[in-house]
Parts: sequence; C-alpha cells; structure tokens
Amino acid sequence: QPFLAAERVAYSSCLCKQLRPLASFFFTNLSNPQTLKKVLKLAYQDEEKIDDQLVQALRAPALEPGALDVFLAFITYDTGPIPEDFLEVIQQPTMIVWGENDQLEPIKIGRTLADFSSVEEFVVLPGVGHCPQDEAPEQANEIVKAFVERHSSASTISEGEEAASLVHPPQGEHCG
Repeated sequence: QPFLAAERVAYSSCLCKQLRPLASFFFTNLSNPQTLKKVLKLAYQDEEKIDDQLVQALRAPALEPGALDVFLAFITYDTGPIPEDFLEVIQQPTMIVWGENDQLEPIKIGRTLADFSSVEEFVVLPGVGHCPQDEAPEQANEIVKAFVERHSSASTISEGEEAASLVHPPQGEHCG
C-alpha cells in the first residue's frame, strides 16, 4: 500500500538526515563532468546526444548553493507529490511518452502508470532512452502537438471569445 503524502514527507525527511554524508560524497562525484557523462549514458540511448553543452547545462545547477539539499529532496521524494499522486485525481486527459530503452525507469513502470484512468494515451518511442524530448525531439514534439491539438479542438470557447468575455462582460453584468 503506498504511503500517504504526509507519511512519505516525514519518512523522507528522516531519511535525508541519515543519507546526507553519503549523498554529499555521491553528489560531489556526480557533479564531475566525466562522471556525469557516464551517468547520462544510462539515460540516453543515443550517446551522440550527450555533448559538452548538455553536460554543462545539467552540471551548472549542481554547483549552486543548496544543490545538495535539492538532490536529497529529489531522491527521497521529500518535496511533495509524485506522478502517481496526480494521476489518481487529475480530471484532464493525460498522455505519457516513454522511451522503449529507458534504463533509469524501465518501460514496465510506464505501463503501470498507464493503468490510471486519467491516462488516455501511452506512447512508446522505439530506440529511445529516458529523455525522449532530447533524443527524438521531432518525433516527441509531433506526438505531443497532435495530442494537444485533439484536446484543444474539443474546447467550446475559442481563446479570442474567452479573452473578450474577460475584458468585456456581457450586457447587464458588472465586475465587482
């Protein structure tokens, strides 16, 4: 049975304190460019996508004050809800795009998330790892764009009509 959010936060807070020395050592090593590049090879199926610009972009936040605390909160789920918490209650149609060769979060996890009633589509990108938006941006963008367009066209009020109704209320209605 999954932890309730409050129980998870209390447990994570305690875990953070216990893990801090080990996490500090791990985090310091992870922020080394060569080590980070090795870790990224687990995330990216296409190693050509792992260039110095990506390494620097991911490394820069690790050099900021407080980065270790953020890292600890991330690995222990200390900062609040996780996707499963949202998928249980979300009312909007949801799509999950998952890399078939994701080594960090295997596709089995994605298929479990796809069982939530809010998940309308579960799309698997073949030959892609943990970062489909980076490894196959054209393909991922087209899939997301089509999903958004399908659901945008279902709207009964156009953006222009909605914006106009906010600026100019119908006759007889006054703000305040």
